[in-house]
Amino acid sequence: MIVLGYSYASPGTDMRREAAALRDRMLSSLCGIGSPQIARGACGKPYLADRSDVFFSVSHTDSLAVCVLSFPGRGDAGGYEVLCDTESAPETGADAELIRPTDQASRLRRLAERFFPQDEARRLADLPDCEIPREFARAWTLCESYVKMTGEGFGSGFSALDFRGVISPCRTLRCGDKEFIIRAAWRKEDIE
Repeated sequence: MIVLGYSYASPGTDMRREAAALRDRMLSSLCGIGSPQIARGACGKPYLADRSDVFFSVSHTDSLAVCVLSFPGRGDAGGYEVLCDTESAPETGADAELIRPTDQASRLRRLAERFFPQDEARRLADLPDCEIPREFARAWTLCESYVKMTGEGFGSGFSALDFRGVISPCRTLRCGDKEFIIRAAWRKEDIE
């Protein structure tokens, strides 16, 4: 089963700590893991040191913390959103981004040219300013959730990523006057 959890926090909250607390709550309530032992892979991807059948990915931005948890079995998701009801537990990646104000469209286009695959950068360049922030956030979260899923890290950039065979649902959340894009990623071949 693959589930999505998120929490909002007030300004000034340590969002890294909030994301870790969300992860720990989800691991405890859904998997019975009370004190998770977190280790890191070669490129820094966190994983559970003592459980090879449970995977997680966290992200945070502004006032939003996100956790995607993948574990074997089906059933009660404890109030979290079920992204995929599967018996298997694939590696996952997650990202969350604040949709920036329209006045940042030029800066976002430059970032797209620098980091995104050429086709995606061209697609964004052709959009009107009012569409750039949302579409940039959708593309960025796809790329970041993918590299977090693979554990390859950000060193190689996003320009050569291949999304064939990747499932990556996207959600838009609103909290007050802020809008966020949340995305998860896993490989289609890894689910039953």
